Amino acid sequence: MDKIKGLANEAAVRRVRIKEPDGDIAVDIPLTVGALAGGAAVLAAPALALIGVAIAFFSKVTLEVVREVDPDADEKTG
Repeated sequence: MDKIKGLANEAAVRRVRIKEPDGDIAVDIPLTVGALAGGAAVLAAPALALIGVAIAFFSKVTLEVVREVDPDADEKTG
């Protein structure tokens, strides 16, 4: 639960997906960035956690986090 709450507060996280063992996406939740999204993400975090726990209880799943990529990051480091 704490992991999902933490992800919901990260600005770079765009989506949280829970994938089934066969690769199908069971839950795909977009996370919006911005002042309003911060509050919405915090409110949604308990629901996300409950969904994740319920699915994990019945099957072995993977939590996939989709982050925003900074196109200037390569230029800054290299």
